[in-house]
Amino acid sequence: MEQKKGKNLDGDFSKLASELNLSLKEFWNQNWLEFINKTGKNPLSSRPFWRKINKFRSNKSPRQIPSLFKDGKEFNTDIDKGKSLAIY
Repeated sequence: MEQKKGKNLDGDFSKLASELNLSLKEFWNQNWLEFINKTGKNPLSSRPFWRKINKFRSNKSPRQIPSLFKDGKEFNTDIDKGKSLAIY
């Protein structure tokens, strides 16, 4: 029974992760479209565009879930965080 529950959770997680990724892509595409429309067809300067590009280049942060604090305990590893949030 435990394996069945785990497989079902994996499927649910995959579905939610793909929906989240799709929503993020739509958001960033809309954000870029608004930025490009704001600069116009023939912008006087490309400085705002390159400022935005360089801002993205300089933000090199690991994609890691931050530490979780639950019931007075600190969870640092992704496995510990997942176990602490699991619903049995």
